[in-house]
Amino acid sequence: MMILGYVKCTSPGCDAAMEVSQCSGKRSKYLKGRCHTCECTEQRSNANTQNYLQAYKPLEELNQLVEHEKAPLEDTSNTLEVPQEPQSPAPNSKGSGWLCAGIGAAIGLGLGKAISHLRFV
Repeated sequence: MMILGYVKCTSPGCDAAMEVSQCSGKRSKYLKGRCHTCECTEQRSNANTQNYLQAYKPLEELNQLVEHEKAPLEDTSNTLEVPQEPQSPAPNSKGSGWLCAGIGAAIGLGLGKAISHLRFV
């Protein structure tokens, strides 16, 4: 298997390089991608996927593109800082979940008994 080049991984949250290689056998006209970081593969034969994989680049060139994409994002985050109000926990939030669960259970039990009683009458 010969690596033709690299593209950015298509898995959500993974920015690693995905290696692109040629399929073999009856699928030899298609390209496939494999990411060794998140262990995902990209081997669909639809046109969008194949067009994306055909845009492969050498690893050095891909790394430069990724660095250029990240650099402007870091610069804009420093200039657009907005002071945030400190988040204070809601009062009595410690037992409110249990209270809601208890109320829901009581309503469910009451309605269940009423429906079963009406069904048998």
